[in-house]
Amino acid sequence: MELTYLYYFKVIAEKENMSRAAESLHVSQPALSKTVAKLENSLGVTLFERKKGRISLSPIGAEFYRHVAKAFDCIEDGQRAIDNYKSAMGTSVTIGSPVAELMNTLLLSYLREHQQSSLQISQYLYLPETLQEQLLAGKLDFALTPIPFHSPEITQIKLMDEEILLAVGRCHPLAENQFIRLEDCKNERFLVNDASFDRKAVLDNCKIVGFTPNITLCSNEPGIIDEALESGQGVSFVPANVFYEKHRHGNSVAALRFSDVEVFRFISIVSRKDRTLMETPKKLYSFAIRFFREYGVTLQAFLDDYFPPMDFGERKTIGLNREELIGAPDRGDREDGPHNYRL
Repeated sequence: MELTYLYYFKVIAEKENMSRAAESLHVSQPALSKTVAKLENSLGVTLFERKKGRISLSPIGAEFYRHVAKAFDCIEDGQRAIDNYKSAMGTSVTIGSPVAELMNTLLLSYLREHQQSSLQISQYLYLPETLQEQLLAGKLDFALTPIPFHSPEITQIKLMDEEILLAVGRCHPLAENQFIRLEDCKNERFLVNDASFDRKAVLDNCKIVGFTPNITLCSNEPGIIDEALESGQGVSFVPANVFYEKHRHGNSVAALRFSDVEVFRFISIVSRKDRTLMETPKKLYSFAIRFFREYGVTLQAFLDDYFPPMDFGERKTIGLNREELIGAPDRGDREDGPHNYRL
């Protein structure tokens, strides 16, 4: 039996449709049918039952599929082990995030402090669900995310809480203010920078205080959002780190703090529990933990200085990206590599 024949059989069994299987495998349907016929002839059994244009596994085909699926699971585990070995033995590290600014800020700081480092860094921007898939598939060494993962195979360590502000251009009527009620933004035009704060989070947080935001523009190209903001075309949710970096470089954007609610998200580092990093890649992992813990303190000091002290009374803390079950690691834990955290 050829391995290719077995793989084709596995895909057909899972798709339960010859046309969809052929499309997935990028082969013609007649060629796929011939492959199945050859496999059945070599085994001397009928693997599929065909009735009125539909295809399903025969009883012996179903039993055979269970063994074939296990075999391919073992092959994938072997490939994952090789990938881990190659990554560990080399000087390369692959990281991902659904938030571009997090990786950019981290990597620029790391490269400035480690100019003689031989570490080769590859970074990828993924949607949250894709990020988890890539982690579990062993394609990433670790990731930075504000999204809670709920997988027994993943270790997630909270590094800092990050406040969310409202950004406006200097020419916007709200620019003279420093505080605003989120519920008073119901008539504003929202510009969503999908590379730093996703559309769903904007919708969900606004709905908590009673309105559906008017999203005029949603883009993962920060330059478009910045230009629209600066020309007064709308308002935008902006994480504290994004505003802090813009403020340091003299960007013409103002920020307002919400006076009726506190909008937060957490920043965490995630990795597979069975992922082992060698010395050089581990340096970036350890650097990321230290960097964001210190960065969180820096951001809080900046916000305390930027906004005058005000007594708003008790503000409700909201944020769909918060997760109380994500906790900082035990102080006794080592921070030089992926490890478990204590709730």
